[in-house]
Amino acid sequence: MKLSALTLAIGILTPLYIASAQSRPATAATPPCPSGVAGPFYVYILGKGFQPSLPYNTDPNKSYAPPASTTILTLTLPPNITPDTPAMVADLTEAFANAPSFFLQQLCGLDGIFISVKDCTNFTNYICSGSLTPAQITQDSWGYREGPWQFAPGSPPGHYGRYIAISAGPWSTATSHAPTYSGYELMLLQLLLPWADTVPTYAANAAADTSAMAVLAALAHEFGHVLWYDTFRPTPGGSYDFNTFCRGTFFRNSWRSVDPPPLWRNFGDTQNEHELYDTNISDIALAITRHSINPGFAGDLLYNIYKRGGHWASLFAAFSPDEDFVETFDLYVLTQAAVTPLKSLQITITGTSTGPCPSTATCQPDIPDDLNKHFKHELKRKVDCIEKLVKPTP
Repeated sequence: MKLSALTLAIGILTPLYIASAQSRPATAATPPCPSGVAGPFYVYILGKGFQPSLPYNTDPNKSYAPPASTTILTLTLPPNITPDTPAMVADLTEAFANAPSFFLQQLCGLDGIFISVKDCTNFTNYICSGSLTPAQITQDSWGYREGPWQFAPGSPPGHYGRYIAISAGPWSTATSHAPTYSGYELMLLQLLLPWADTVPTYAANAAADTSAMAVLAALAHEFGHVLWYDTFRPTPGGSYDFNTFCRGTFFRNSWRSVDPPPLWRNFGDTQNEHELYDTNISDIALAITRHSINPGFAGDLLYNIYKRGGHWASLFAAFSPDEDFVETFDLYVLTQAAVTPLKSLQITITGTSTGPCPSTATCQPDIPDDLNKHFKHELKRKVDCIEKLVKPTP
């Protein structure tokens, strides 16, 4: 389960494009693909009152209930974007078109995909008014699988739902698109580690550096948290098993130990320690607070996360074992995208004059490019584990 950043995308190629909102009776059954992967695709507008982390309570006003909606955004593809198409609809539609086929099938297996308007002052015509901050967008987005603690004791549901949601916050006007993919990654970095020195910058390959790719990346991240529970805790409320997936080797060489995550993973929380030869997130955070004493040192440490010999799919992956799994899945989805796959994401890091790039004090590592060029053997092993999970050999 996860309360996290920008999320939402699903779809497949069909002959037409339609975007419409319609009403139906509220119900907990909110399938995104009621007719299967051939479409249409339903994204539900979720009101302000829903709280996914509530446990069961005898007071129905304080107790969990599955997310429900009376308003549907219906999408079919391929994209037919015009100048009059609302930015929200355009971003979602193009993200759906770029999703790899295995991911479309996974998304269609969810019990609901939502747009959360929780912190919008108003939400009309695909517009969230109120100028939400990145932190609000993060808090209003989530992916989770239901558990026994959310239902009356002795009365388990016949099926535990699996849901994801995205904040409507990025779409503050009809023409305001979600951030580009490089902008999305920079937003995450600044939320995870408020930078005091020269702020790192990102540059993705041009074809993939779009708002639609940012939406696809966010969706893959949130779905990854659902997949985490399906993989490591297959029985809701049961025990964790870290030994079955990839024969128990996924976290090898990266983490000294792996513990179950908290019931709800708050954005930016860290857990467990890296192997002794690697840089921990706490090391970077401490260097940021001491930037006036040793400017650039935080950049030197950040480079260790992104360098060619690094084990991580992203900075976020290094925060906890569950984020490691989720971000590796995210990276795999993006590099397998149907139309504009991610091939490069160069980050420019400024360190000290005696750091890893002493000639210029600037490094530009590139995780996807290094992965494609076989410079990241440990990350490649993790990606292979993910591939076997989501695309098993017949």
